[in-house]
Amino acid sequence: MRHLILAGLVVGLVVPSLAWAASVANPAAVVTTENYGFTMEVENQKVEFDNDLTESRRYLGKAIWGATDRLDFYVKLGVSDLKVYTDHYPDFRGQEKMTYGGGIRYLLAQAEDPDFEFFIDLQGLGFSSQGSILMMRQEGNDLWFEKHYGDYDWREFQLSFFAAWKRDIWQPYIGFALLNVQGKVSRDLYIVADDVVVYQKSSSDDFSEGTIPRIVIGSDFPLGGSGRLSGELTFSQGNISFFVGLSELWH
Repeated sequence: MRHLILAGLVVGLVVPSLAWAASVANPAAVVTTENYGFTMEVENQKVEFDNDLTESRRYLGKAIWGATDRLDFYVKLGVSDLKVYTDHYPDFRGQEKMTYGGGIRYLLAQAEDPDFEFFIDLQGLGFSSQGSILMMRQEGNDLWFEKHYGDYDWREFQLSFFAAWKRDIWQPYIGFALLNVQGKVSRDLYIVADDVVVYQKSSSDDFSEGTIPRIVIGSDFPLGGSGRLSGELTFSQGNISFFVGLSELWH
């Protein structure tokens, strides 16, 4: 699934661009009226909730439509995995699953000399991730295995404010974001002994982490024509997340 989606994203990037000169950075610009943008993104995000560390690698394509000179709408589609490191249960490693999301970006204000632009961005993202782990247990001479199944339903929402400095050779930006994570996790436990699998119990819990403040710094680099390379670092809860994206624009 991941390779099929990545192939589609690459095709979108190599389509000849007919756009006027503009940026489709993440998130240092809007694409302006009647322009369309396409990005291929790789993101590694780390978030803590309930004293558990989660890590998610995302491979996403983003299609952007410039509704006005100040307002963009965009949708995201791709795949994500999920890892959860916890002291309460065995570590969870989920498979890559379909991921979807979307958002809006609005140009709040512009300044000259120096040339700054200020943006607000609101986005959401969701996916499910399933995984299992086999653990050996022993008491005295008795030896058996526990098989733990996990199923995470993950939802996140982020409100961001950014300031971008418009330069000819690069476009650095810095911002402040508020992230909210919520969802549900289901767990099943089986005992495996002498090739016999016996169901033991199930549990289900909702999880939520109110408002997570984040500092974001990044930059957008022109690649010729309307192609762009974007890189971003996010600092939150003592963890560092990163983003790398390739963008193309057409009219």
